[in-house]
Amino acid sequence: MDLIGKGRARIEHLEVGLDQLQKHDIKDLLPQAERDIAQSFLQEGLFDEAEEAAKRALEVASEPLSWTDLGSAQRIMGQVTHEQGRVSEEEDLLMVSMETLGQHGPRYKLARTYLALGVAIASDVDRWDEARETLEKPRAIFQELGAKLDLERISELDSRLASGNTSTFEERSEGDV
Repeated sequence: MDLIGKGRARIEHLEVGLDQLQKHDIKDLLPQAERDIAQSFLQEGLFDEAEEAAKRALEVASEPLSWTDLGSAQRIMGQVTHEQGRVSEEEDLLMVSMETLGQHGPRYKLARTYLALGVAIASDVDRWDEARETLEKPRAIFQELGAKLDLERISELDSRLASGNTSTFEERSEGDV
């Protein structure tokens, strides 16, 4: 099975799981489920569907309020707007996410948002120095936490910035931890 098939099958499974959560009124897992669906749509290049799922994630994270889920959903929505070419909106969403997670969330999720911001900034060749500076924040947190895969992502982006090649870098994960 190719990647697209796996991705679409993953979306179908996640949607079945979401239906079960809703059916059994398990509200505390809904934001994570919606974020996973949004992330999967992003990986498939289905940006409108990703945006709808990210909006639902924002909504369910707000009632009842879960700061960690809200900050993570804001990050995913930022990544969606990036893929839709709405870069200034993306940066605004990522800044809001960092504020939310900086006050209320785990440091790992805050670092993931800093990484997403670094990727956003790196998409503009005139801001590569700013991107490198931004990446120092998540690097420090990831080193402290021992998050090796995330450190590898930062090293990859550093290498691409150094070589002038950021066109193929995507900050995507298989899930949102």
